[in-house]
Amino acid sequence: MECDEYPFASTYQGAAGPTGKGHGHYSVRAVNGKHNGDHGDALKRFYDAHHVASSHPFCVSIAN
Repeated sequence: MECDEYPFASTYQGAAGPTGKGHGHYSVRAVNGKHNGDHGDALKRFYDAHHVASSHPFCVSIAN
């Protein structure tokens, strides 16, 4: 199990935001480590494919 966070740590609203880790404006939950790694890889592919750079806004939609 590993800790994962939302918003993503790679975003300004996430755990790695402008005020640094520990500023408390995100949720953390323990998740399967492989799933966490797979999600990180998928997120990096999304950033690369859509040319998302630091400070570029994007929207996250959760679908069932």
